[in-house]
Amino acid sequence: MEEPVMNEETEAEFAQRMNVAINEGFMTLGLAIGSKLGLFDLLISFDKPKTSQEIADAGGFKERYIREWLGLMVVSQIVDVDRDTKKYFIPTHRHNSLRTGYPGNGLAVLAWTLPMDGAVMEELMDCFRLEGPGGLSYDKFIGFQLFRKQRMAITVSWEAMKQRLENVPGLLQKMEEGICICDVGCSTGHAALNIAGKFPKSTIYGFDISEEAVAMAKQDAKDKGLDNVTFGINDLCALPDDWTNKWDLMLLWDIAHDVPETSKAFRETYRTLKPGGIVSMLDMNMHTEHTDNMQVPYARFVYGNSLFHCLPVSLRFKDGEGMGAAWGQEKAVKMIRDAGFVDIETFSKPTQSKMHFVFTKIALE
Repeated sequence: MEEPVMNEETEAEFAQRMNVAINEGFMTLGLAIGSKLGLFDLLISFDKPKTSQEIADAGGFKERYIREWLGLMVVSQIVDVDRDTKKYFIPTHRHNSLRTGYPGNGLAVLAWTLPMDGAVMEELMDCFRLEGPGGLSYDKFIGFQLFRKQRMAITVSWEAMKQRLENVPGLLQKMEEGICICDVGCSTGHAALNIAGKFPKSTIYGFDISEEAVAMAKQDAKDKGLDNVTFGINDLCALPDDWTNKWDLMLLWDIAHDVPETSKAFRETYRTLKPGGIVSMLDMNMHTEHTDNMQVPYARFVYGNSLFHCLPVSLRFKDGEGMGAAWGQEKAVKMIRDAGFVDIETFSKPTQSKMHFVFTKIALE
């Protein structure tokens, strides 16, 4: 059987691509260490280049480990060094991408996913086997809630949130006047807290299945003195009976593809939304067909993180549908429509890697 000709790549060129991938994998692990330990923030804080010993002393680290990490970062062209003085520094144009939690950027935080996901690889491989488990529980992913909190500070900064909410004409005005809002899969509550602070006349309820995340959200609400936001434990696939026609606005931000039964989750969302109510859903800006994502620059990250995290947490129950983060806008729109929603619109700005879906429940005549 002849192989289909996909491109003119040679054996040597493919081998080179494999070498690059492995090299960059170790660079990413180094990025995760630098971000989680605060080494990038430390280097950025210096007003002049420092030796490895000075860096270690300033951060309370062992010099030998710092020096080896610096070596990895230098050859990865993340950190620069003066060959003569052996003093290290980060050029200014790299600062925003490396700072932890920098609004709208903070790319180094994404590197946390590689060691976190890699730690479950042996258990994930068992999930591949016919006789293996269906998926993995959230508690297998050590540090996930802290990672999500850091990412939410970036992806749901008020600036980004405002631009998304403005996709719905008149919505911000309604929020100022006061409406009932539900933040579904709120995690550590960053979006709900932002909204509560900006719209004191609206009431916000955020829920998640993670007790750890909800506890963090409750503490932040207490610290901020916000009394128009509450948090609790709920399952999107089985919401309370008395929530029917309850919410004016529901936020499904980075959650729909992770729940075990996405189609049921959409039906529950429809049931609990008021007639004429609005859903704002945020998910990855991907296509359903693999080949349609060939030129998407962040596709490998989406598929990789989905394989290691999103898919197994969805399939951990026997009825899990396993959408995965790369389920794609085409499948998403079909499932939204099948649940009964109308007026479905999609927006890819302000964040090109995220797709903003807006849809409504049919209003009563």
